[in-house]
Amino acid sequence: MPITNLTMQDIFLARKRIAPIARKTPLSHSPWLSELVDTQVHLKLESLQETGSFKIRGAANKILSLSQDIRRRRAIAVSSGNHGRALSYVAQKSGVRATFVLPETVSERKREAIKELGAELIVEGDTRDETVEYHIDGFRFDLAAILRRDPWGAPLANPPLLEILAHDQILGNCKLIAEAWDTGGLHQVDTFPDYGRWTEWNGKYRDTLRRFLKEDPGQVGAIAQCIQGSPNLYAGRGPIASTNFITCHDGFTLANLVSYNHKHNDANDKDNRNGMDYNISWNCGWEGPTDDPDINTLRRRQIKNALAMLLVNQGVPMILMGNETGRTKNGNNNTYCHDNKLNWLNWTLVEKNADLFQFTKNCIAFRQAHPVLRGNEFFCNEDYTGSGYADITWHGTQAWHADRSDSNRVIVFMLCGKYVRGGTEVDNALYIAMNMHWETLSFELPGLPEGVKCHVFANTSAAPPEDSWEPGTEPVLEDQNRFLVGSRSVVILVSK
Repeated sequence: MPITNLTMQDIFLARKRIAPIARKTPLSHSPWLSELVDTQVHLKLESLQETGSFKIRGAANKILSLSQDIRRRRAIAVSSGNHGRALSYVAQKSGVRATFVLPETVSERKREAIKELGAELIVEGDTRDETVEYHIDGFRFDLAAILRRDPWGAPLANPPLLEILAHDQILGNCKLIAEAWDTGGLHQVDTFPDYGRWTEWNGKYRDTLRRFLKEDPGQVGAIAQCIQGSPNLYAGRGPIASTNFITCHDGFTLANLVSYNHKHNDANDKDNRNGMDYNISWNCGWEGPTDDPDINTLRRRQIKNALAMLLVNQGVPMILMGNETGRTKNGNNNTYCHDNKLNWLNWTLVEKNADLFQFTKNCIAFRQAHPVLRGNEFFCNEDYTGSGYADITWHGTQAWHADRSDSNRVIVFMLCGKYVRGGTEVDNALYIAMNMHWETLSFELPGLPEGVKCHVFANTSAAPPEDSWEPGTEPVLEDQNRFLVGSRSVVILVSK
């Protein structure tokens, strides 16, 4: 229970609970310390405990407070030595099976002391060492919501492990990214305890972008939130709390997302039963590989659409390995059990799909070149610098007229570059049109200041290499008043 809820009755119950295991150790008066602090100091000789430290008390209280059902299963804990020895001793005395995960830095002497008490040991690498020695920038915690549960499965208001990691002297300076759900149904996207440090895989962003990409109706309002870094989820935390992604190691690759409506997990030897059935994917008209040039062209464009959208949204983008080269897992969305080409990176795809690779590189470079895409604060949707434009404005096929109806499959926004870092830096204005409609549409451009013109950075409906340009080399848009955006296409303009 949280320490704020402790009562004297709790303390007396704990004393009674641990009495058969923890020794009653003596107090020894320390004249030197008493004189040093000008008050009487006594030392509690916990070194006389069976395991040589006071930690046996906490271990006994924890193990003995567990229900019989939980005790019959197994106690699993992470330890760096002394705590593990105390828990092993208590588990042995209580007839509880115990397993301890120890870092490699624990001495062999401590390992043997734990094993002598009958516990099973698992030795894994130390994240602290990995941070200090290997200079790892951060860690992503798989199914991290389980770290918020108490021993009975209920969510804790203040989970101690998450708080300790956030405030750790070393790890607290790394990126701590949570997959904010678990297999037990605890879904914590936007409610995961962050302690000012944790960020989250934004699963709601993933699902929204997939629906918008496959032309589902009623997505414009939700995609507008994603574009801004999900302020509806992370108000008070800022857009960098959101790790944006469309695909990850679990599920389809991006090439498979646009090639399959259903999972094809036969290689897993479980009759295609494992893996998610809900993929929010669209095969563009044919299930799996095809020689149809129109379908393959559409699939390639959809991949570029997804990458372009991801890389112009606020928040922190994450790209799955191989998405930039068209990597496939043959429609398998659950390849955890394979150490073969389903999970390997095929380097020959870099050359085979060079246009896709170059498009991705250009989009990353464009994001890096424009800090207006990488804000630390949410947009205000208003003009607070006197530039004549709000920090973000919304448009449609007509400038200044955004259509938020359920039938609309178009979203257009312009970012004013005079609001970078709260108006302390200046960037170019960017205009992004996302047309997920099945028809080509004509768009009216908003007026720009005199002497400023729109240049085309990306047009996913154009043939490579004119589908994107290296930042700084973008050609001028021929018509500065109106332009066409192809069906299921994204266009990114930069003003200068």
